[in-house]
Amino acid sequence: MRDNEGRQSDGPTLGVLMLDNSFERYAGDLGNPITFRTPVLYAKVPGATTDAITTIKDDAFLEPFVAAALDLVARGADGIITSCGFLAIYQRAFAARLPVPVASSALLQVPLVEATLPAGKRVGVITFNAQSLGVPHLAGVGARIDTPIAGLKHDGRFRRALHGDASVDGYDIREAEAVEAAERLVADFPGIGAIVLECTNLVPHAKAIQMAVKLPVYDVMTLVDWFYAGLAQRRWPGT
Repeated sequence: MRDNEGRQSDGPTLGVLMLDNSFERYAGDLGNPITFRTPVLYAKVPGATTDAITTIKDDAFLEPFVAAALDLVARGADGIITSCGFLAIYQRAFAARLPVPVASSALLQVPLVEATLPAGKRVGVITFNAQSLGVPHLAGVGARIDTPIAGLKHDGRFRRALHGDASVDGYDIREAEAVEAAERLVADFPGIGAIVLECTNLVPHAKAIQMAVKLPVYDVMTLVDWFYAGLAQRRWPGT
């Protein structure tokens, strides 16, 4: 098995289900192979655009994603992850249909992180689209349906860039809007004790968010680190 940089590797391989979109993916983004220290396989799902998946309310895309995941498994994937947190809506269906473990969304961490917080503290979520993220996605991963949510600015340049408008894009632009969303979340919802980033494209800006709000921040890569650790347990010295 070869990893994402073409090196020979004997470790487990992650399969990544990608949306059908195109924009700059900085280090930390699942779509940038440099992000991973593990072997990775990719599969893009035709027609699964940013707009379609971040407004999804039904199972219209379930079969294409399952088919792409099964293809990844046939190619050697030992576990499946996805490039969009809104696919939390399909977590239970994926788990029922796929022969390997699947982690559909960074939102899977919401119940776990909340269990670690001091009394009276809550997890807050930053999402690509606060108008669409809601009960089906939170319930799909066992999170409280009243979890506080803040979205990127509806007419912001970050969202426009992810919809394909490269003319408005830039790392610093995305970072400023990501930090603004985090600051708005903690201002609007007193008692936030940690943040989970739904959007996988927010990962490159997680450190800036943490520095701005002084809270623990979890994202799809913290999920991937945990998920992969179970697929590739360490052998300890002397054992």
